[in-house]
Amino acid sequence: MKNFALKLKRFLKSEDGPTAVEYAVMLSLIIVVCITAVSAIGTNAASTFTQRTAGREAQPGASRRATTSRACARRPSVRGKPSATS
Repeated sequence: MKNFALKLKRFLKSEDGPTAVEYAVMLSLIIVVCITAVSAIGTNAASTFTQRTAGREAQPGASRRATTSRACARRPSVRGKPSATS
């Protein structure tokens, strides 16, 4: 019994337990902040892309072809006629 009391006394004086708990709390807070930040960034990015897409569709004459790169627009058409930009 005396041995148990001595071990209990050493455990209560030891600072290893509280230090580990402090690190666990800090790690959990860091994880919560990271998850919140990633979620907010994802929501903002989705909102931005939705607004940009809606704005592009609202423009007169906007089509999928209007968004192709210049290199693609310079190629001759399928029928062998030169494209409008050549």
